[in-house]
Amino acid sequence: MKALKVSQDSSNDSPVYLRNKIRKYLVPVLDREFPGWRKGLESTAGRLAADGEILAGLLLEAYGKIRFSESGRSASMELKVFLGLPESLRVRLLTRCMRRLTGRSRLSYRAMREACRALSFGAKACDLLRYRLIIGGELLQILPILDFRKEGGYFFLVADETVRRAGSMEIHCYWDKPEEKNDSVEAVSVSALAEGSFSFPLAIRSRKPGDKIRSGGKDRRIDELLTDWGIEGRHREFVPLVEDRNGIVAVLADSLEGLGYGQHKFRDYSGPLKGRSFVIRIKGAYF
Repeated sequence: MKALKVSQDSSNDSPVYLRNKIRKYLVPVLDREFPGWRKGLESTAGRLAADGEILAGLLLEAYGKIRFSESGRSASMELKVFLGLPESLRVRLLTRCMRRLTGRSRLSYRAMREACRALSFGAKACDLLRYRLIIGGELLQILPILDFRKEGGYFFLVADETVRRAGSMEIHCYWDKPEEKNDSVEAVSVSALAEGSFSFPLAIRSRKPGDKIRSGGKDRRIDELLTDWGIEGRHREFVPLVEDRNGIVAVLADSLEGLGYGQHKFRDYSGPLKGRSFVIRIKGAYF
């Protein structure tokens, strides 16, 4: 082996850094005043490591009881299971769940703890990182907060049949029972959502950058879809996107009355249908 010249990092002597202050000033005092502190620290670290292994096993077991939606945007678990855990495990469980939902690795322990305490003290809902934790019946649900554009575009939040107006735009939503049931979402009447294929509340809004719909087993960009349909640029801002808490349900160009577009696209859905359809019609969306 070749002899290598030793290199000294000058920052190791600088009192600016906390690590150097501990090594230069604190450790000598501990050695002088508390000679056994190193063994005590090692013993405590060993016990904490053993406790950590037990907690990791319990956390893994509890995490396996969380049900995530197919879109990966929401989650739920039995309320009694969540509240039955010690607070330390509840905080760890919520943190791990929120990391998966948000894609963020660093989360505030204090925020997680406060959310857990709010629910354990009887709160029916609380907001956390653009998500809403809701107690409904026997379930704790973690749902994304439906958002809307702050500038331009439009946004309507509907929970059932309604007529809404904003400026020159008017939206009509109503239930329409088809003459006969059909197992295909696409076969239900134009500009209508098959009952059972979505959940309320629905956000009916204009597009945002990066919007996608799950169709044909893959994510399809809304911009590409509108291009394929030949939607004129000045009309693209008015094509309604229908969104529930699991993502975009439908793109309904044919719901724009008076523009002559006949296209629509529905989110992939293979579950049972209930016979009715929810119709959406928009007037005045061409100012």
